[in-house]
Amino acid sequence: MKLLIIADDFTGALDTGVQFAKSGASTKVIVGTEVDFSCVEETVLVADTEKRHLSKEEAYDIVYELSSKAEKAGVQVLAVDCQVTPESIRADQMVEVRL
Repeated sequence: MKLLIIADDFTGALDTGVQFAKSGASTKVIVGTEVDFSCVEETVLVADTEKRHLSKEEAYDIVYELSSKAEKAGVQVLAVDCQVTPESIRADQMVEVRL
C-alpha cells in the first residue's frame, strides 16, 4: 500500500476512490478507521471516517490517529475535505499524487 486517503463521508470516499481506480491504481474504500496496514494489498486505501458532523476536536483526533498509524507503516497520507465544491477549487489548491 502506498497511499491512504482520509475522507469525511461516504460520498467523498467513493468519489475520490473512483478517480484513482479510473487512473489504474488498485483502490479499496473502507468505512471506519480500523485498519491493519500490513494486510492491505491495494495501492490506494480510502477511509470514510464520517467526521463531517463531529466537532473539530473529534475530527482532528480521528485524522491524527489514523494518519499516525499509516505513517508508522510507511504509508503516505492525503486528507481530503469532501465539502469542496467545484466552484471553490483554485489551481493553487490542487495536489498531484504520483503512485
